Amino acid sequence: MGLRTSSISVKTSLTSCTFKHVQNHCQTQKIVPLNRLNITNFRLRQHTHSQENTFYSKQICSFVFFPKGFGYHLAKRLDDNGFIVYAGVLKPNGDGACALKSRKSKNLKVLKLDVTSDDDVKDAVAFVHKNKTGLWGIVNNAGFNIYGDVEICFIDHYKQVLDCDLYGQIRIIKSFLPLIRKSKGRIVNISSVMGLYACPGDSIYHTAKAGVEAFTQCLRYEMIKFGVRVSVVEPGWYDKATSCSSPEQLQRIRSNLNEMWQAVTDEVRVSYGKDYVDKLYNIIADSGTGDAATSPEPVLAAIEDALINVNSQYRYLVGGSSRWIDPAAMLARIHNVLPDCIMYPVMII
Repeated sequence: MGLRTSSISVKTSLTSCTFKHVQNHCQTQKIVPLNRLNITNFRLRQHTHSQENTFYSKQICSFVFFPKGFGYHLAKRLDDNGFIVYAGVLKPNGDGACALKSRKSKNLKVLKLDVTSDDDVKDAVAFVHKNKTGLWGIVNNAGFNIYGDVEICFIDHYKQVLDCDLYGQIRIIKSFLPLIRKSKGRIVNISSVMGLYACPGDSIYHTAKAGVEAFTQCLRYEMIKFGVRVSVVEPGWYDKATSCSSPEQLQRIRSNLNEMWQAVTDEVRVSYGKDYVDKLYNIIADSGTGDAATSPEPVLAAIEDALINVNSQYRYLVGGSSRWIDPAAMLARIHNVLPDCIMYPVMII
């Protein structure tokens, strides 16, 4: 059975500052349009506002992170940029959590948070109230995956992944939403390009991320009347920038597939063949050794823009590849206009 990865839930807060201060921060950090096709299809714009109103940036970001994942890098980035960060982790003594604690930053607070646990989420809300920092934004990055065809996967696999990847985001948002409405803040849900299309052997993850897409769109419409801006960030091929294709994760994936294969009926084994399952695993393993992006920077820039840009966008589709074009991100953009005679040969395993 697949185990949920070490999780981090980060909550952030800037001291009070004017919108001009936010604009200066953007310029200091050299946040500029990204110009490579494989990087993104959005532009980071200057942070401007027509009034000199005080901008209270009280932020909470919650997400699951690998030792080298988006959440870990985002927590460090926001801490370096002066945010107060509440980092909620599934394993408080894990490598990533210890690395964050070792920074000894007064603005970076690490607490235990399993996004599938109602009790942990309630404790996190109480922790934020206790610190009296207020709440400006949420970044939901909790997620993991279990591969396998529909007929081979267990129902429990779907429940496990959706409880973390989809219901985890819903659980966090529902719990913190009163504070977000009060501050007229931000919500940033991390989805994936895989929430925009589907492919074989990965129905669990595609289902979860498609749910994130629909949920975020509904929430966006509901929050407009409260002045809350909601964004979705859709990373592309970033396997090398995270540890989702690390030896430990590949071993977990291999074990999951073996367990599924042992559990299916003889008729299913004959119909699919063990070679098919082995081929699926090899495709997954190869995704971490190909032309995936090696730096999480474009995704981090998108998340930060969604948090602090006065004119933040709803959707940030952030391709990632060492080549000019990220095939996964490109497919997310054009799959709806491609006929089956093209899509079928591309998708078949």
